Amino acid sequence: MSHRSVLLWILCLWTASSVFYELWTVEGHWWTASLADKVHASRHLMETDSDIAGYLLPGLNQKPTLLSTLDWWHTSWAGGPQVPFWRPLTSLGFWLEYHAFSSERVDRWMAVTAVCHLLFLALLVVFTQRLTQRWWLGVLAVLLFAGERALLIRCLPPDCRTVYAALDMAATPAAMALQNWKDQPEMWAGACILGAVILACDRRWVWALACAFAAVCFKESGWLVFPLSGVALWSRSQLRTVPHCVWVWAAVLILGLVVLRAWAGPAVFAGYHYGHNGHWWPRYFHQAGGCYLLFLTMTTSAGGVVLGTLLFVILRFWRRSLATGMVVAAAAIAIAAALQSRWCGGDFVAGLVCLLDWNEGLLCVVQSFLWLWLAFSLWKNRPYRRSAAALLLMDLLACAVVAAASQVTLHALYLALAFQSTLVSVPLALCFKRAVGLRSLPSTGL
Repeated sequence: MSHRSVLLWILCLWTASSVFYELWTVEGHWWTASLADKVHASRHLMETDSDIAGYLLPGLNQKPTLLSTLDWWHTSWAGGPQVPFWRPLTSLGFWLEYHAFSSERVDRWMAVTAVCHLLFLALLVVFTQRLTQRWWLGVLAVLLFAGERALLIRCLPPDCRTVYAALDMAATPAAMALQNWKDQPEMWAGACILGAVILACDRRWVWALACAFAAVCFKESGWLVFPLSGVALWSRSQLRTVPHCVWVWAAVLILGLVVLRAWAGPAVFAGYHYGHNGHWWPRYFHQAGGCYLLFLTMTTSAGGVVLGTLLFVILRFWRRSLATGMVVAAAAIAIAAALQSRWCGGDFVAGLVCLLDWNEGLLCVVQSFLWLWLAFSLWKNRPYRRSAAALLLMDLLACAVVAAASQVTLHALYLALAFQSTLVSVPLALCFKRAVGLRSLPSTGL
């Protein structure tokens, strides 16, 4: 067995064990408890969760038969007019689970959540292979997206760790959507979106349009399937080869979906807004960078980010004597310390001490330097530049829809965080290739 095969097996086993460990951490208590404890916990959740007890369960109880669920195609969803959405397939999915498992066996609802999550991860591997021609990059993306995040959290500065935990991202980006069965629509819509993109890349247009239809019927974010499919086809240089009839049928599908939503009334177009949505650009920056670039948005990290950027530019592009370079580096440290002191509200010495402290500024220097190095390595690699640009655009599109809509919790960023993890996996693999001296990143292994 070659060393490439060994490394590939290590990556696969590490990813599988890490994903199942995180899944067990989030949902394991539902499966290991006794039947009485499961029923007690189910009743407690169904009665105390304001979303479930407030509008979901009453809406499900109003439809006694499968035939009566057809009303959801021309009215608001199971949540009713309190939270106006047009989600007929989501309502039908919840209705089937409710009648199959009852409200006293939430552990079975959570088992469905776990299965849907694993299906999404499998599609993420295939999606990454279609964009990069390297299926094992999809395995790495799954590890970053749904694997153990304890190491990443420990690498964050203390302020970022606090924000990270406050945003319910203490385990994994996917953990937020795994904590409650009511967030299953994220996985349903996300799986349909990835399925549509994969099928479009394979030129299976009928099935791709069917998945696009299902994605929109599951959740509002399903509308992303159309621009995301276009971006994926562009990255593979297939956009010009799409038959004209496909564009026509896609336009007909979009028009039909708009008509169906309009049939449900104007309320479903207004949507649901959690609080006001002023100053959404800072939140958009948080969401587009995700946990990977969270430290960039912290004001206490500003000096470290500036210093890391300046040091990267000096070390990468400086071509003069070493002595002159050291003087320039010292000037960069002075500039960063002055900026740090201004943001922290102290003098220059306090800013310098804060900058050189590992838990305050120095860790931000290292992180910003490494991310710039990864980005530069990716930009220099022409075969992956187009795929990386496509993934970045997908991330920005997915986050923009969420950030501009309302102040939702992070479960709505399930799909965007998958794109972020896939994007980060590419430069990490390229740097690993350079570290071990590989000439290329073969499609069949490391």
